[in-house]
Amino acid sequence: MRILLLSWEYPPVIYGGLGRHVHALAAGGHEVTVVTQHPDSSVDSPVPYEEVLRGVHVVRVRRTRRHCRAATSSPG
Repeated sequence: MRILLLSWEYPPVIYGGLGRHVHALAAGGHEVTVVTQHPDSSVDSPVPYEEVLRGVHVVRVRRTRRHCRAATSSPG
């Protein structure tokens, strides 16, 4: 099975135990991709924007101030 997971937390940004469960899916033979936030907006961050960790394809996107405001503002 191919699984795409959109999550606001994934290691190294940890709020819960999502990483453990996703790796279990990959170990079970599933093709797993996680799209999540990048922990640092600096271009020179040691955390890669894309990598494969224990069989899980991880894509981290950079947050911007504009995106943060849009996510927290209420309509109207």
